[in-house]
Amino acid sequence: MTDNMLSQTVLNLNESASLKAAALAQKLISEGRKIINFSIGEPDFNTPDAPSLEAIKAITMGKTHYSNPQGNLDLREAICEKLHRDNALEYSTDEIIVGSGGKHIIYHAFLATINPDDEVIVPSPYWVSYPDIASLCGGKPVIVQPDPISLKLTSTVLEKSITAKTKWIVLNSPSNPTGAVYTENELQAIAEVLRKHPHVLVLSDEIYEKFVYPPAKHVSLINVAPDLKERTLLVNGASKGYAMTGWRIGFGAGSTTLVAAIKKLISQTTTCPSSISQEAAKVAFSETQPSIMMRDSFQNRRDEAVTILSTSELLGDIRKPEGAFYLFLNLENVVGKKTVTGKVLNRDDDVVEFLLEEANVSTVSGSAYGFSPYLRISFACSVEQIREGCQAVVNALASLKS
Repeated sequence: MTDNMLSQTVLNLNESASLKAAALAQKLISEGRKIINFSIGEPDFNTPDAPSLEAIKAITMGKTHYSNPQGNLDLREAICEKLHRDNALEYSTDEIIVGSGGKHIIYHAFLATINPDDEVIVPSPYWVSYPDIASLCGGKPVIVQPDPISLKLTSTVLEKSITAKTKWIVLNSPSNPTGAVYTENELQAIAEVLRKHPHVLVLSDEIYEKFVYPPAKHVSLINVAPDLKERTLLVNGASKGYAMTGWRIGFGAGSTTLVAAIKKLISQTTTCPSSISQEAAKVAFSETQPSIMMRDSFQNRRDEAVTILSTSELLGDIRKPEGAFYLFLNLENVVGKKTVTGKVLNRDDDVVEFLLEEANVSTVSGSAYGFSPYLRISFACSVEQIREGCQAVVNALASLKS
């Protein structure tokens, strides 16, 4: 089979940049190179014992059959309880849809609602998959620029970006890749704009909600604007906060109309979420302690990484993220420099290649997130790796010439 036999949709689709970088790092490691992998976006913790043991129990009890395409009722009840307990939000089980990861929910939500040429407002810097999923579903991603200091969407920019064709606006707090967390006042201002445009739906991606570092606090748009609940899809899941990336359980909380439409699509695509993973997630969503433990650990790792990287004259003042587990580094003073071999680093992609070759550190360029010249570093790895990898980055940058 040749490329010309593939659909134009697939040919136009980008591979996930973060997954591609992580795969390259793993390939180099398998070939014998010692690589510090700062590209992967998943906790390095194992899944807690309680959900893992529940999954084993489910297997022994024969809970290995198809489930409701919407997700098992007892899991949806656990999600409702979690939203009430952790987020002060009230949902019924009919307003919950369970999928094979958060990305699975987003794809089906867009597929259920987007008509040709509908616009999806995606604030930059964005998680790599938002624009491509919108395009895959026939929509037009509209990339808008953030406030240059906070790297967050402002109500002013949002107001100017909405058109009659706008179908969705994407909000991601805490943010991948910046770690930015929207405040209550910022969400109130965004809500004021959205009230003027009742045709616009809101995707509120809150998958990193368990990783918010004091004094910052996680607040959902629906907390500050409950009147927008009917046209907001809250997306979350077990992957990040419960160290269950490979279990592939995400969920959406939204209107019964949208949930029913997503359920219909899932019944024709993946049939249902994994029955065993659902049993594990049901237990995970009832627990909070593992998430608190991980959050405290990641906060220490964040501080360690910032301390070391701040010793580089080329990185300047490093923005300390309020949430998630990424540093988003400004490379304005790095781009344009020369390596010892005379190669000019013209783009942030060149810096990523340079750090992999010279420092044995895998990172992801800001261009993958629609914002250059920047560099994303994940600190979801051991303190020892953070110390070694960050110092290697500092040393490599110090070798560059004007």
